[in-house]
Amino acid sequence: MTSAIEQPVWWGTNRGNSTFYAGRAHVVWPGSGRAGLCGLPVDDLWELRPSVPELLCPDCCLLAMAALFPAFPTDTRAEIGRHEFTSPQVPHDAGPLGH
Repeated sequence: MTSAIEQPVWWGTNRGNSTFYAGRAHVVWPGSGRAGLCGLPVDDLWELRPSVPELLCPDCCLLAMAALFPAFPTDTRAEIGRHEFTSPQVPHDAGPLGH
């Protein structure tokens, strides 16, 4: 049975004798061809990330994070104030009746 959910990204790898980041895993948009987000070509495509995180292409990872988790259009901390996101603090000396 195949999943109906499309993966947001694929992973591409180069063979060990490649001149482009040999053995690294690159992030690839589905349907974008055989190149990582960094622009380097890949030899093999995978739907799941390889289990070697130390061999991920750093450029592809940064570009994928920026695309999948975009920043706020404005800095809300400057407008609202960071303290408004926290819960109200109860004084340490307040007992169950507030005394």
